[in-house]
Amino acid sequence: MTPFLSIIIPIYKIKESYLRECFDSLLAQDMKDFQIIAVDDGSPDQSGDICDEYAQKDERVIVIHQENAGVSAARNLGLEKHTGEHFLFIDSDDYIQERYLEELMKYASCDFVQCSCCSEPVGNDYLFVDGNFEGSDEIKQCLLKYIYPEFTVPFGRLYKSSIQRKNKLFFDTYLYSGEDTLWVSQYLLCVHSLRVSSYIGYIYVHHV
Repeated sequence: MTPFLSIIIPIYKIKESYLRECFDSLLAQDMKDFQIIAVDDGSPDQSGDICDEYAQKDERVIVIHQENAGVSAARNLGLEKHTGEHFLFIDSDDYIQERYLEELMKYASCDFVQCSCCSEPVGNDYLFVDGNFEGSDEIKQCLLKYIYPEFTVPFGRLYKSSIQRKNKLFFDTYLYSGEDTLWVSQYLLCVHSLRVSSYIGYIYVHHV
C-alpha cells in the first residue's frame, strides 16, 4: 500500500542522542500510515549506522546512503524517492510532539499546512492562530503576517506531492545560503489554499 505521508530527513554528522530522539518521536506518532525517507549524506560518524538500525526495527524507515553532497542534494533525493501523497521535512536534530502528524493531516485538503513551532532550549518561537486562507488576497495577507521575512524554513509544514511533482520543485544545490527560502517561495507560488495551526507540534533544537 502506498504510504499516505512521506517524511524526508537529511542527515549529516548529528549527535547520536538528537538523531535517536528525532526517530523515536516519529515512530511514536499516533498516526501510523507514513514512510520515513532518511538520507544519510555521507556522514563520517555513526549517523548512517543508526539510521540502518531503525530501518531494521521498523519497515516504514527507508534509508538511502549517498556520498556527501549537501543538505539540498539530500532533500532532493528524498523528493525523488518518496511515494506519499503528502510530504514534510524534519531536521535530524529536531523532534516532534506525538500528535504532530495527525494534526497536520487534519487539513490535508489544503495545499500548504503550517503548525506552530517552538525553539529549544532558547530561540524564536513561531506561534500561530488557527485559520484557513483561500485565494490570492487571503494567502498574501497570511504569508506577510506569518511567513515572510523571518520564517521561510522548509520544516514544520505539510506539502502536497502533486504540487511538487507537477512543478518539478527541487532545492538549488548551487546555493550556499537562501536555498530554503527559494524552495519554499517557489512552492507557495503554486498554492490556492493554506492552513495555519496553533498546535505546537514541531520542536526546533537551537544549538547555543
